[in-house]
Amino acid sequence: MMKKYFFLNNLLIGTLLVVMGSTGWAGIDRNLQQVYITRYLNKAFYLKLPVPGRELTIAVQAGGQYRPDFESTAYQPLFALREKVRIVDIDFGGRDITFEIAAFDGSKKAKIRFEFSTELDGPFTASDNFNAVLARVFTLGLTPADLDQAPQEYISDRYRQFIRDQARLSSLPESGVHRLVLPENPAAQALQQDVDNLQSRIRQQTTELGISRSELEKARNELREIQQNKAILQSAARDYQERIQNLDERIARLQTQNRSLEADQNNLHQTIRRTIGEIGLGEGAAGTPERMLDALSQEFRKARSANRAYQTRITQLEADLVEAGRLQTEQAARIDSLTKEIEEARRNIADLNMQLTLLTTQDQKKAAQLMELQRQKNIIESKLLSQNLLDIQTERRTTDEQQEIIIRLAFEAQDLGAVTITAPRELSAAGPNRLTLRNQCRPAGELRLDASAELRLILDYVKQFPEFQILLEPRSKGFQIKNVQSPLRDNTDLWVWEIQPEAHRAAELVFRFQSMVDGEAMPVFDVPLAVPYPTLEKTLAEFFQPLPTAMGILIGLLLALPFLLIRRRRARTEPPPPPETPRAGSMHFDNKEL
Repeated sequence: MMKKYFFLNNLLIGTLLVVMGSTGWAGIDRNLQQVYITRYLNKAFYLKLPVPGRELTIAVQAGGQYRPDFESTAYQPLFALREKVRIVDIDFGGRDITFEIAAFDGSKKAKIRFEFSTELDGPFTASDNFNAVLARVFTLGLTPADLDQAPQEYISDRYRQFIRDQARLSSLPESGVHRLVLPENPAAQALQQDVDNLQSRIRQQTTELGISRSELEKARNELREIQQNKAILQSAARDYQERIQNLDERIARLQTQNRSLEADQNNLHQTIRRTIGEIGLGEGAAGTPERMLDALSQEFRKARSANRAYQTRITQLEADLVEAGRLQTEQAARIDSLTKEIEEARRNIADLNMQLTLLTTQDQKKAAQLMELQRQKNIIESKLLSQNLLDIQTERRTTDEQQEIIIRLAFEAQDLGAVTITAPRELSAAGPNRLTLRNQCRPAGELRLDASAELRLILDYVKQFPEFQILLEPRSKGFQIKNVQSPLRDNTDLWVWEIQPEAHRAAELVFRFQSMVDGEAMPVFDVPLAVPYPTLEKTLAEFFQPLPTAMGILIGLLLALPFLLIRRRRARTEPPPPPETPRAGSMHFDNKEL
């Protein structure tokens, strides 16, 4: 009976292992499925594309691209763009993954089926493409910018898909399709019209600048001519001034000599003639001295009048020079103004060209943003994983019943808190084998009060640090892990898992602590754990220990049954004795009968 029981038990266990192994080998690994279920199931998201009907199929392509099955025609969507929905079910198929969404009031539901080009494997090699498509379909809407950018991302994706389809159908390059589509865009036409107007205005201002430069050159020539005339007049004026000074000196001498001519008229006459001869008045040398003096006075007055005329001309030339300088200053100011207008027009043209470039090549900007995000992620990873900044100390304690691991974290000299893991010392075939994890790290708001520059950078870019995302992964076979309690689901700070052993093997696991940077998981550190399986004698003792009382009584009855039967046979009545004088024949008969 015991052999039959053990045979049936082993047959049932083998059948269950075969069924579980066959189901575990198909599709995505259950641990990876649990990751997506934990992340998206019963969570609220905003749609980044409209859902036209009860079911929408999206083809997941390489490079994070996707292709919905509806065309860009007029329709009334069931779920509009940026509408808030809740994911109520997630189904993992052989070549597709289906998300069922519903409105918050439950009035409408729809299914979004993500279809892949190949069969889904266990490690889910297409997870990067699938995560990128999910990020372009759903958003948490934590900031207004996330919701404001959703229409732009949707229209940009549709526009790029339209350009790629038309380029493929028409055998034209994508740049050629852009140039053909650009005239049909009213905004692009308006920008082109503004560019044409600015170019016309620049040509007009360039013509005016040329005219102004010619006028300025003409004024400069006139100024040079006036300066030359001024120099000539100033030289002539200096000559006449010297002559006037000489004449004044000679008149003074003549007046002095005239007072002394009363004594010697002949000497005076000779002196007058000599003086007249010196100044070149040959006609006035004849006659009386009075006539010669009159001629000399007239010549002096003529020289003085010529001097005044030259002074007037010099004053007028200086006024002309001042006016020419003023005109030159005004022309220079006008040239500076025209130059500034030309520079402003050139900047406007550059801005318009930049807008046209951004209108047709938005992928370059997104690539630059992606490179900047990748650079910030690399900086954060290098700072967070640096052994000089993040200090991890592990302490292991073991008792008769359980083992305990305490991980203390510190960032430079600042204490971040501790993580405590408890596990049974050995696996039990009968009782539950539970693992617990308690995250006692300090919240980010408390750390920010006295954080350093490196820690502030991590708190700004790493979400929920140091409250890590915790994954429990098996490192050996022969057991299953069941998530009993988690903070995300049960509103508590305690994680609880249950190990269900399927073979007489030890359970080797690893706790992976991760942080989220820009929607991607970044590993921080791992903690391995090994729970041994007990010996055969201890397993049998633990197996028979929880048997019910009835089974113990039944086994006791079975053991006491032979003794009861023996005592019952002894208590039976003995047969009657034989006759006292038996005969030989009857004796023989009796023996034969016996």
